[in-house]
Amino acid sequence: MQKKYVELGKKCQKHSDGKYLKYIGTAATARDLVALADALDGPGAPINYFGYSYGTILGSWLVNMFPNRVGRIILDGVIDPQLFGSVEISLGWQHQLHNADDIYDGLVTGCALAGPAGCSIASEGQSPTDVDNTIQTVLGLAHDAARKNSSVPLTSGQLRTALYAYMYWPAQWANVTNSLFPKVFQIVGGESQGSSNVTKRSQLFDRSLVKRAENDTTRYTTSAILCGDSKNPAGNVNMTDIFNEVISASRNISHMFASQWPSPVYICSLWPERAIERYEGPFNKTLANPILVIGNTYDPVTPFSGAQALADELGDSAKLVRMNGFGHTSTAAVGASTCINDVLLAYTVNGTLPEDNNTVCQVDDDFEIWPGVSTNMILGNMIGSGGL
Repeated sequence: MQKKYVELGKKCQKHSDGKYLKYIGTAATARDLVALADALDGPGAPINYFGYSYGTILGSWLVNMFPNRVGRIILDGVIDPQLFGSVEISLGWQHQLHNADDIYDGLVTGCALAGPAGCSIASEGQSPTDVDNTIQTVLGLAHDAARKNSSVPLTSGQLRTALYAYMYWPAQWANVTNSLFPKVFQIVGGESQGSSNVTKRSQLFDRSLVKRAENDTTRYTTSAILCGDSKNPAGNVNMTDIFNEVISASRNISHMFASQWPSPVYICSLWPERAIERYEGPFNKTLANPILVIGNTYDPVTPFSGAQALADELGDSAKLVRMNGFGHTSTAAVGASTCINDVLLAYTVNGTLPEDNNTVCQVDDDFEIWPGVSTNMILGNMIGSGGL
């Protein structure tokens, strides 16, 4: 695998556009935003920006590279810029998964609360642990079937990757448990029995679930950007080092999801180019105007600690709001929190921010993930964190 990644990097480097790889980093994009603002709004005009996920790296670099240009800026689903800047990304990615198993706990808890009338993979009177055991059994069967026959339609790894994608969107959990999971159970049951009809059964399954979640193997834009921004590896980081990191994270951070293979990230130690400019801090500049930083309590890829770290770094130049729910960024429950809507409206229209960093917004109870099951009900019934 290491040899293939090295070859891929060299192919990209030798492409007719390969000479531009060093110019597509985040620092260059921040400078492009400033140039656009100058052209559209006039030289020196305040810059307004709303960044999600990776967009928070761009945002945190932007406000610290150009603190005097800050207008109204919102960063939602924050990647800790200090961590991003200090650890080679192939070895640091697993830090993003600290809340992933908590969200899975939320899914099985909500399914148990809904019962079979609302969540078809639950049986009457089952606990969250029982629902988890059902899913783990299917994952185990898929794993065993793939070891016997590598050409099975669905592997345990594919199922984990697909399930992880739905940790981003709790509004889709009912669809996953009521429509997709039963089809998965049918396919995997056929695999484990060596059924000749398993391929036909697999056609029942919406393969877009897997295709949407798997890494794109033909486009490497994400790799070019993230690897270009990544800190150079200390010493000779090889695939063995990365595999060991995955094993450690699977044991200590996310049992359910750390074994995934996000190739746009894990290729970075072997990527041949780094951006010609890379902002490494400081991240505590005094800004022309304070910004709004938002993080979810349970986010599968940008844990709340990232938002907290950035807000702490910026001090009086930022206000922090916690969205007490599941999913990636506050848009995971878009329109479902009157509180977060009011915070966003007050800031974008009037520039008004919360007085301190203690604002916690709840998801409205009329936003039901399963019939009769709200986010607050799930939060109140979760029996553990970090995996059942």
